[in-house]
Amino acid sequence: MKKVILLILAACIVILFCACDQPDPIITGVGEFQSSHEFVSSIGSEEDGSLKTAADGNTFLLIYLTPVDGTEVDLDAADVYFRSGARAVVDTDTYDLLYLAYDEVNDAYVRCVLIFEVADNGYSDGSAQPTVSLDLP
Repeated sequence: MKKVILLILAACIVILFCACDQPDPIITGVGEFQSSHEFVSSIGSEEDGSLKTAADGNTFLLIYLTPVDGTEVDLDAADVYFRSGARAVVDTDTYDLLYLAYDEVNDAYVRCVLIFEVADNGYSDGSAQPTVSLDLP
């Protein structure tokens, strides 16, 4: 009986840790999203001539907003919403939205990609990772 209780307790602890591991969704004017980000030195593609590189001393911050299950993304509404004042806060510095893109993932959903050009303080090589947040309209 003790083994069963310990097994149930262990399962509850694992579930609790998994639930705590997920960040709270970001609630926007166009739905709820899970957020992730990465720093890259260039965006686009050389093949189609759309490759853009960040200015010297800068890097691009890509913030991915993945719709929470049940959130339908209206791309026109999202475009108007995010372009009306979305900004990124990196540590204590604030940056205006540079580009807005949409990324279709596995033919299942479209995620929003907010792109900012920010000062590179070692972010793109992974040596330092700042606190990143969104300031939404």
